[in-house]
Amino acid sequence: MGDNVQTETIQHDVPAPVASVSLKERLETLIASSQALIKQLDEHKIADPTFARDSQEDYASLPPEAVMQRYQLLDVLNDVSYLVHGPSSSILDEAQNAMADSATLNILNYFNFWDAVPLEGSASYAEIAMSVQLPQEAVETILPYAFCNRLFELETPGTADSRVRHTSRSAAFIKEKSLRVLVGLTIDGLAGPLAILNRSLEKNFLGKKELSNDISDTPFGMLYNQGGALGQYKDYYDFLDREGEGERKGWRQRDMVESLRLAKEKWDAEGALIKAIDWAGAGKATVVDVGGSGGHDDIPLAEKFPDLSIVVQDLPSCEAKFNDGYISDELKKRISFVAHDFFTPQPIQADIYLFKWVFYDWPNKDISRIVKALVPALRPGARVLVLDLMVDVTPEAAAVTPRSLLKYSNVISLKTLSLFGHTKQAAKKMTEIFKEADARFDIVRDDIEGNFVTFEAVWRG
Repeated sequence: MGDNVQTETIQHDVPAPVASVSLKERLETLIASSQALIKQLDEHKIADPTFARDSQEDYASLPPEAVMQRYQLLDVLNDVSYLVHGPSSSILDEAQNAMADSATLNILNYFNFWDAVPLEGSASYAEIAMSVQLPQEAVETILPYAFCNRLFELETPGTADSRVRHTSRSAAFIKEKSLRVLVGLTIDGLAGPLAILNRSLEKNFLGKKELSNDISDTPFGMLYNQGGALGQYKDYYDFLDREGEGERKGWRQRDMVESLRLAKEKWDAEGALIKAIDWAGAGKATVVDVGGSGGHDDIPLAEKFPDLSIVVQDLPSCEAKFNDGYISDELKKRISFVAHDFFTPQPIQADIYLFKWVFYDWPNKDISRIVKALVPALRPGARVLVLDLMVDVTPEAAAVTPRSLLKYSNVISLKTLSLFGHTKQAAKKMTEIFKEADARFDIVRDDIEGNFVTFEAVWRG
């Protein structure tokens, strides 16, 4: 998610029934919503966004209420588009363009069209073809479609020999190269499973009442398991860890570590972690960050609370990210890395076990296995803290939350259904999962706040 949206703290009127929404009403709302956003931009001294390559990159300085106005405006714009097209035409347009939009963006990113065009200059089709090492005919087919989505543009439209230059959207991939990682993981890693989700549901669940949570019954399993056409991997995490040959092996896992770090920055995950519990009150405590990736999240925790000793645990492939220089040598006196598979018995006795943005990707039965694996190391009073991403989509919240924001939550469900065979976890189930794993856990907190679920349990022993 690109913005830290505190959905529950902002009050909105319940939208009118969809049947009463008309083109005239939407256009009137569009004018009012646009003026409200322009006022917010002016008040916070944000330049008027354009498609020029040097335009405003984001809206980070907008307050939460203005961020919500943006999402409401996006809803209105989508409604106007649907109503202007008409029911049938809007559906046909979406069916025709959705896959082409994703495929084009994936091609531009995969073959690095971004660097083929100088940020402050331009390039010919021939120069771009040489840079990306593709036939010029392919480049001349791909780029005109990209132009329609404001990715690159012709310098002199209407001339046969026009050169290509960046727009603000394509320039973002140069100004913020981490965007390439996020897009690659999102499209290149998920497009295949999502594209055959219908076939997987038909093959494995037609006429059934429940999902199996079995990897072999997922679209991912059809492609990458059971002798799938694209390889043989135990699960999605095995795919991230092993896909590729030679130096490329594990490149997806390395990109995943980086993408998680960047996404958490945008979600203000640091703030959520710092406020999760009274870290200062924990005193000289040992914290095990289970599934902690490269440990970058633990830097602010160690800096703000010098009495904490932190052990980062994750698969061996994450150790390179831990040692990439991002964590200073001074902090490494209190932050260490230990390779560990969290399905195996926990080897370290600690005061606090931390799971950050780990569980939403796993079905209930596997979360239970992860929790049970902690038990051999637990001492009475040991705490388990869970922070996970969650957009509150209770019926009450959904009624007043912009659809363009709700999509983020629903995308997580589609992703987990395609890769793991389950939908994202509801926060209220966490208490049930821990109690079923071992009744000796006492539940302290099970809260939803903003974009995050905060759950805490204490081991009674």
